[in-house]
Amino acid sequence: MDMAAKEAAIDRFLRAYPHVIAAGREHPALHGCEEVRWSEFAECPAAIPVLLYGLVDQAAAAEAQRVLTNTLSPSWGERRRARSPAVPAAPRR
Repeated sequence: MDMAAKEAAIDRFLRAYPHVIAAGREHPALHGCEEVRWSEFAECPAAIPVLLYGLVDQAAAAEAQRVLTNTLSPSWGERRRARSPAVPAAPRR
């Protein structure tokens, strides 16, 4: 999933659950998560706090988890590029 697709998924989530920002900011476990510079992590959108806030909202939690997992999980191509050189490549036919 490229960065534009990740940001679009977060935008769709926020349009579906606009109330999560206010609800999440009040949760003590998430205090300070907006201060993290999420975009400084490779392939990580800056809007990750929106999804974290969604995890503590009962109505939005399942969708927040799905979007967060898809956003933070490397794509198949990224996993392939990151594979250890010690792992042999499958033979081509």
